[in-house]
Amino acid sequence: QPKEQTMNELSREIYRRVGIANHEAAERMLTAWMADSVFGLAHQLWCKGYSIIPLSADGKRPVRKWKRFQTEQCTLAELIEWFIDHDFAPAIVTGKLSGITVIDCDNSEAADYWFEYGGDWYAEQNTKRGRHYVHRWAGERNTVDLHAIAGIDRRGEGGYVKAYPQSMNWPDARTVNA
Repeated sequence: QPKEQTMNELSREIYRRVGIANHEAAERMLTAWMADSVFGLAHQLWCKGYSIIPLSADGKRPVRKWKRFQTEQCTLAELIEWFIDHDFAPAIVTGKLSGITVIDCDNSEAADYWFEYGGDWYAEQNTKRGRHYVHRWAGERNTVDLHAIAGIDRRGEGGYVKAYPQSMNWPDARTVNA
């Protein structure tokens, strides 16, 4: 969605919550929402065309059924519910809709291997234990122990990865896959 349209939707939701005549409260709420690191991360990735889902606060499991988000993006109202009204962590759905395949390296040895031999990745992010390397999606599905190496998994169609702050630097999904 264009950023202007998204900001209009955000404003409508805020005014719905605080009342149409309460401009100062609406401005404070909008400022707070945009300053919230979790909502800000989810919102920015969503605006870039990535499909976003909510994970439990520990960032391990989806808290909602998410098959729908393999073929369509969530709504702005869902983003607000998940990341403002609840304490969920954002994840990026991999595969066709987001246009990415992510190589999930679970430790530094796996990350070093993929850095050396992994081909043409265009973005990356550090994780708690390792690193994610982002590739253009080319029809891949999920694979455990990619290249028969423990600790390297591929997240393609039907997968997701937790979004970390570095993913804000990823390019727009629509331009990478054009």
